[in-house]
Amino acid sequence: MNRLKASMLRGGLCASLLSMAIQAHAVEILHWDRKPLDVDLPVGSERVIVLDRNVRVGLPREIADPSVLRVQSAGGAIYLKADQPFDTQRVRIQDVETNEVVLFDLTAKESGASDEDIKVVIPEEGTSNASSEPLSSEGQATQDGDQEGEEPSVGTPVPVVLTRFVAQSLYAPSRTIEPVKGLNRVAMRLPDNMPSLLPSQPVRTSTISAIWMPFRPSLPN
Repeated sequence: MNRLKASMLRGGLCASLLSMAIQAHAVEILHWDRKPLDVDLPVGSERVIVLDRNVRVGLPREIADPSVLRVQSAGGAIYLKADQPFDTQRVRIQDVETNEVVLFDLTAKESGASDEDIKVVIPEEGTSNASSEPLSSEGQATQDGDQEGEEPSVGTPVPVVLTRFVAQSLYAPSRTIEPVKGLNRVAMRLPDNMPSLLPSQPVRTSTISAIWMPFRPSLPN
């Protein structure tokens, strides 16, 4: 009888440990069907989203700040860590090879949010139905080498290209924005007010957006 009890106890202990191990490696499966995927982030803990694709992340201005949300992309996965709670924000994830876009609705919570990994299943067929607009209107906060671009093939002067891209990104619908490889909106690290920009003029200046440009093409003659 004692041996039977001991065996049952060992069996129960093994089952409990197995259950704990399974829970520790639990993965939430989300299927992309052109509807934004809801993802809750626990404040102070990192959450991983696995897409198995080389992607760049486009953040809205409200959370495009490392002090609010840290975003890293590597090996087909996105690593998100919210340091502050924030309301639902629309985030665009873009495949750098196909330009296919997956939409997420991110919400950071002090409590009640899981930190388990997320696996996103994207249909192999019919991907042309998904949005494939280049990331620009919602912001381009990318890290870990996702901002590699190419020199524009057109002969338009760089200041003109940059000004047009910024104006379209701020005021035009995303479907009408002319994509420019290598230009990305990034988190601003400037003060809201810049009185020293034009100190001799009676104007008030403020920062609106920051654009990252990795190339320096020569201007046409």
